Amino acid sequence: MTIEAVRTEIDTIDREIVELLARRGELVGNIGRQKAAAGIPINDRRREALVYERVIDIAQGRISNRAVTAVFSAILDESRRSQLRIREEIFAGVCVR
Repeated sequence: MTIEAVRTEIDTIDREIVELLARRGELVGNIGRQKAAAGIPINDRRREALVYERVIDIAQGRISNRAVTAVFSAILDESRRSQLRIREEIFAGVCVR
């Protein structure tokens, strides 16, 4: 494969990653609304530990544990921020009424 062909394939994968992150974000929004309604805390360290364990297992050494952990740390950070924004929006709506 030429460099350009490989780059085209990488661009396609990048697009798929972004689409999957967007889908994940929608699901996180759903969880955020459910947690807010039930008064459940945003942070769930046990769940996050399970996520790290699962993705490291999925990587099976094809990607370093450090790299997988760094990527998912950023994903989980954004998930928490998203849930906090949802909670703030819900709270703002309740206070305005």
